Amino acid sequence: MKRMLFASVLSIILILEGFSQSSAGLTITLEENNGRLTIVRGSGFVRELVIPEEINGMPVTAIGDYAFAKRDLESVVIPDSITSIGQGAFTENRLTELVIGDNVAELGIAAFSYNRLTRISIGSGVSVIPRGCFMGNRLRTVELPNTLTTIEDYAFFANNLSGITIPSAVTSIGEGAFAGNRITILVIGDGVARIGDGAFFNNDLNRITIPGAVDDVGNRAFNNRPKASSFARRVNYFDIYGELLFTTDDSFDSYYNSQGRRSGTYIFADGEWQLN
Repeated sequence: MKRMLFASVLSIILILEGFSQSSAGLTITLEENNGRLTIVRGSGFVRELVIPEEINGMPVTAIGDYAFAKRDLESVVIPDSITSIGQGAFTENRLTELVIGDNVAELGIAAFSYNRLTRISIGSGVSVIPRGCFMGNRLRTVELPNTLTTIEDYAFFANNLSGITIPSAVTSIGEGAFAGNRITILVIGDGVARIGDGAFFNNDLNRITIPGAVDDVGNRAFNNRPKASSFARRVNYFDIYGELLFTTDDSFDSYYNSQGRRSGTYIFADGEWQLN
């Protein structure tokens, strides 16, 4: 049984202090399905939002696609009753901090993209961080849950991350997943087998730990921001079969390939990469 809820009893009108554009606050439309409520859409504008765990005795369990997109939100409290957050649900707001509870099992594509997030907590129920979920924010650090298995394309693209540790349960890191950050220290967990094209492109890497499980590395997966002297220094030596034997290039990708993509900790010091 599925039905839309409207009006005074069947819809929620939240009038919150500090709303930015509308004196009417935020109106939220709900859909009921077998005694559970999904937030379908919000209209109007508020700065602060606390989503209730239940309404009229029914739990609020899901936030639908684009439900709160472009609502000028600066803070949101997501209750423990929520298990699913849809595609673009909070995209293009002004959120600065976020707590995703342990009961959330599903995050949608670009769910929190293009906010102002500097700090997030991701609950243990999350196993996949989908495409572009946190792209275009201001994250400086993030602790990924040990339950995480997949980080999809551009999940953390264009943030301010300075270091990252990938949990051992993760097996795949997508294209551009951490590109465009400020990462200097990178630790890749023992379970990672695939690293997509440009996954860590355009960072400030100087220490990288790569496990032996990695067997598929995409193009320019680790290329740092270009250095002024890189072009003048770059000399590559190949055998007659096209295999790179030696390089003076200071990009990690070139050095990693020249070392046969061996596992271990790579350190950039005194102008060159070294495998410890």
